[in-house]
Amino acid sequence: MKKRILIVEDNRDFIVILRSMLKRIGDFKIFVAHDGIEGEVTCEAHIPDLVIMDMLMPAMNGIEATRIMRRHFPKLPIIMLTASDTRKNEEDSIAAGCNAFLKKPISLAQLREAICKFIPCSSRTATLALLQ
Repeated sequence: MKKRILIVEDNRDFIVILRSMLKRIGDFKIFVAHDGIEGEVTCEAHIPDLVIMDMLMPAMNGIEATRIMRRHFPKLPIIMLTASDTRKNEEDSIAAGCNAFLKKPISLAQLREAICKFIPCSSRTATLALLQ
């Protein structure tokens, strides 16, 4: 059964990039939400195996969305992404319940490493992802 990944991101161009990267990492079922409110609803509807969350979004930011998701899904792995790489942002993300924090732009290797901490990756998939 395919692992389910929810992308919560408001930048449509970055969604395309993430989808492409995820296809190179593994065979996932991908769901997309464009802000924290939509992310929360999509998370409840599809119960993903992992969430990739943007920190700064309209309507509801990634910190608020993470706190809400944590109440309903305490063990759900959440990877926070942000272009604003400050120690405070990382601390706030971890305090909200994120399991990992990555600064944009991210490399395929960084994303793969973060995902494979929470979703089993085959060694063949891992090797292919790094070689491409």
